Amino acid sequence: MPHVVKCLSDCGHDVVIDEVFIRDAILRNYAQCLHNELVYFVGIMCSLEELERRERMRGNRELGLARGQFDTIHRYADYYDIIVDTTDSDPTTCAQKIMDYIQNNPNPMGIKRLFKHFDNS
Repeated sequence: MPHVVKCLSDCGHDVVIDEVFIRDAILRNYAQCLHNELVYFVGIMCSLEELERRERMRGNRELGLARGQFDTIHRYADYYDIIVDTTDSDPTTCAQKIMDYIQNNPNPMGIKRLFKHFDNS
C-alpha cells in the first residue's frame, strides 16, 4: 500500500491514509516510501474507556480488540505532527483542527523524523 500511496502522490493527488500501525514493519514501509513527500502524520487518539464503549455499540467488532491494541498503536506518537483526541470531540471539530494545522504548518516533519529513526535502527 505505501507504494500505491507514493504513486498517487507523485501524480499530484492528495491522499488520506487511515491505518492502524500494529507492526513496526508497516510504519517503516510508509516512512521509507513517503519521507520525501509532503506528509502530515496525524495521531487520532481516544480514551480506552470511550474506545471500549464504541466497540460495544458498533456490535461488529471483536470485544477486547481496542484494549489489546491500545498500548501498541501509538508507540511512535512522539513523531506525530499533530494529535487530535476524539474522546470528547466530534469529527468536524477534529477535522477543522487538522485543517488549521495544515494551513499554518507547510513543512511537516513527522514522517521525515520517523524515517531517520528507522534508518538509524
